[in-house]
Amino acid sequence: DDREGSSVHPLTLVQNALKQVLVPNLVDMVDKAALRGFLDAASELKSANLTGLSEIEKAAFFINLYHVMIMHGFLVFGVPATVFEFVNHFGKIAYEVDDDIMSLKELEHNIIRANMKSPSQFIGRFVLPKQVYKNALRKGDYRFNFALNCGSLSNPG
Repeated sequence: DDREGSSVHPLTLVQNALKQVLVPNLVDMVDKAALRGFLDAASELKSANLTGLSEIEKAAFFINLYHVMIMHGFLVFGVPATVFEFVNHFGKIAYEVDDDIMSLKELEHNIIRANMKSPSQFIGRFVLPKQVYKNALRKGDYRFNFALNCGSLSNPG
């Protein structure tokens, strides 16, 4: 393995953070030890080095990261109650991974869906971020639509 940074494989780091954030009662912040465990696991993601990951491994990493960030946002800001709050939510939470800082919106549209058409060419010009990321997925896949669940009541997951 030619990765520098963390000696732990990036998929293991993100899997651990996802397991920690899905602990029962964490959203209610009842279990302070579980909350600390999640925050420690989330902070480890900063040291993830994605160099050498295959496209499939990157997709798995970023889809899991997306869900970690969604839940982290719910912990910090609460679950959005309106469509406007959901749209705003995607710009509030950001992580640093492999020397890139990304919001949830950037993760979804500039990394996971980087090579997919935006929902509306008109809206996309004004709403979607334009940042380019070194680890963005190169190949679009319609299955990402089923893998990404933002936690809204209308989401198919």
